[in-house]
Amino acid sequence: MFAFKKRFSALACFCALLSLLFITPPVSAQENMLWAVEDGLGSKMFLYGSIHMASPDIYPLPPAIELAFSSSSQLVVEADMTNPSVPDSLKKLTTSGVYMGKNEDLWKDIGLAMSQGLKVCVASAGLPPAMFDRLKPWLAAITLEAFRLKSLGYDEDLGLDRHFILKAKERGMPIGELETVEEQMGIFTQMPNEESKQLLRVPVLECGQGEEALHAL
Repeated sequence: MFAFKKRFSALACFCALLSLLFITPPVSAQENMLWAVEDGLGSKMFLYGSIHMASPDIYPLPPAIELAFSSSSQLVVEADMTNPSVPDSLKKLTTSGVYMGKNEDLWKDIGLAMSQGLKVCVASAGLPPAMFDRLKPWLAAITLEAFRLKSLGYDEDLGLDRHFILKAKERGMPIGELETVEEQMGIFTQMPNEESKQLLRVPVLECGQGEEALHAL
């Protein structure tokens, strides 16, 4: 999720006032997930549910969304993935998501039953199972889901947050972040191993299913 911010002096101010704000119905609710938030004193914010990987057919966006952006003075996103520090953060993520022990690997960790299901999914995605040998469950889940989305025509370069970040930079509009990339990555790197395995079950269970639901979403 990200927000188009207008006349709010700081994100902290928004957080403090949020419980007092009146949230209006979505603008053209049947077409988008754009909401207007007002405090009755002239301050207004637009909230929009973003998709990090998208397909070309979502563009152009409904005029109401582009109008909300053009009338705003600041953009607030979940995390700015165009930040120059992101590549270093992703390197740390990759290091944290790999088994370091000589006798450790994914297949031993997740057990026979899940290994069989995962190998079917990996094969259906046209990927070599050996590619996942050293990945911890949470990184294997992210990797598998990313390849699945790409195979269905979704691309991070077409993500809604990236779309507006680039437009904001062209305008010289201030860009705020709700959290840093490091904080986002910490959700995975600090995840207990059992929760990590549960995360991996999601793409395994969705393997070969849910394409229509994904497109509808």
